[in-house]
Amino acid sequence: MDLKMEVYSPALDLLGILEAYTSLLVSDQAFRAGDFTLDAPLTAESRDLLVPDNIIWFYGDTAGIVEYRQMVVQEDGNITLSVKGSLLSGLLRRRVLWG
Repeated sequence: MDLKMEVYSPALDLLGILEAYTSLLVSDQAFRAGDFTLDAPLTAESRDLLVPDNIIWFYGDTAGIVEYRQMVVQEDGNITLSVKGSLLSGLLRRRVLWG
């Protein structure tokens, strides 16, 4: 599947499109907010787009909120940016609890 992920600010302004990534794992849950893990090559684009609180629209009606990010050095020496977060269903929970 060739995905081009749209990245939005917390105010829902389109920041850009993330076209290069190495893996995406989405875990949808029935009774709680699911989560995701996204690994992308470390570039100026990915470093600027994949910051905490930004929203990534993956495909269809699936989107997620970036909560954590870290740089990972691969065995071949390449550096990957790994981000984790909750699926968009967690947005309402965050807005209600945090005001």
